[in-house]
Amino acid sequence: MKNELSYLWTAEKANKKALHGMWHDWICGRNCYVECTVPDVQTAKEYIEARHIRECFYGGVASRLERKYTSEEVERYSKLENKFRRMHLDMRDQIFTDDNGKKGLRDVCGKVLIDAQFDDFPELYTCFERTNLIPVILNSRYFLYDIKKQQLLTKGYERIYRYFWSYIDYFVAVENGKMGILDGNNGTESTPIDLDEVYSMQDPDGAIPVVKDGKIGFLWGDIYTQPIFDDVSINSENYTRVLLNGKWGWIDSDGKFTQKKSEASFGSWYDSEK
Repeated sequence: MKNELSYLWTAEKANKKALHGMWHDWICGRNCYVECTVPDVQTAKEYIEARHIRECFYGGVASRLERKYTSEEVERYSKLENKFRRMHLDMRDQIFTDDNGKKGLRDVCGKVLIDAQFDDFPELYTCFERTNLIPVILNSRYFLYDIKKQQLLTKGYERIYRYFWSYIDYFVAVENGKMGILDGNNGTESTPIDLDEVYSMQDPDGAIPVVKDGKIGFLWGDIYTQPIFDDVSINSENYTRVLLNGKWGWIDSDGKFTQKKSEASFGSWYDSEK
């Protein structure tokens, strides 16, 4: 399909790139990716603490810290974080196996996140990228498991993978050669599982483009526009511009097609005001 979606990664390609980046570090001097190394528990704890303190202090959210730190202490933790980062620490969650062959998950500091009860974990996240939900495999089917509630949230699918680089957490589910989008908070289906392709977004607060039978639709927050559009322009407007029945227009706040620019409020690809 020849349109501006061709310049975007598919959701699956974006997923592979993000997961690869979690356990590799880009070394500019060598112009290559270097595989990270798994730290010991103490080093992992120190790195997590150092990063947390540095991000809270410089991010203007020092109220999240348990106590006040002097500028000298923050500087020391900042140097400590940079030192550990150069060690290429692999902060992914770790799989463990019990005597019955079932697998569980613990974080890099050794805390058990999920008891040994599943056949496998198809994706491993770092402590900084983990959401409450994570895909698990049981009897060759994929489910979303809620780490906080300690329970499965979805029915089984052929496959589930994380949708990365969105301000809202989503997953992509695949069944019978079709795909759809799952809500990353409760596991419900944000779109029907009948799509041919799901694309990554132009920017983190834009709309998610999807394709079915050659037509284009979008998911933007709680609003899902059915795949009815013939073409889309995502680089020339502050809002998603679409072609329907030979007419160019926009999408309003209800997800409906409009030719009035003043009503456009859907799927901004760039931060701006009307």
